[in-house]
Amino acid sequence: MIQLAQETDETRLRRLGIRPTAQRLAVYRLLRDRADSHVTPQEAFDLVRAQGLRLTLGTIYNVLNEFARAGVVSRIDMGERTCFCSNRAPHHHFLDEGSKRLFDITGEQPVVNRLPAIPEGMELTGVEVIVRIRPRRAP
Repeated sequence: MIQLAQETDETRLRRLGIRPTAQRLAVYRLLRDRADSHVTPQEAFDLVRAQGLRLTLGTIYNVLNEFARAGVVSRIDMGERTCFCSNRAPHHHFLDEGSKRLFDITGEQPVVNRLPAIPEGMELTGVEVIVRIRPRRAP
């Protein structure tokens, strides 16, 4: 999550077109303090509640989705789970199928050599690769 050195959290949210309410600031600060992390709405809810803040899970979902629309985080849908990634630099992910943990691929990134033709009237907005992994099974 990139933030200008002298920019306050309130100013950054306003610059992104987001009204800086107490709830939005609480979630934003959680994400800021966990830079380059991946968080599910439930995890964000638990972390905010652990700080003594009283936000509903629905509010957390709404704020995270609003942040995704504004480009603060990216939303990663993984079937039955949704995760929000605060690292906005282009990158791809590993998904540990056992623990359901999502983490950044560091170093060499996967290369997509060819994409299908984009349907008429549409434009490509990005390509995200999720590489699914699991611990090796004993022979």
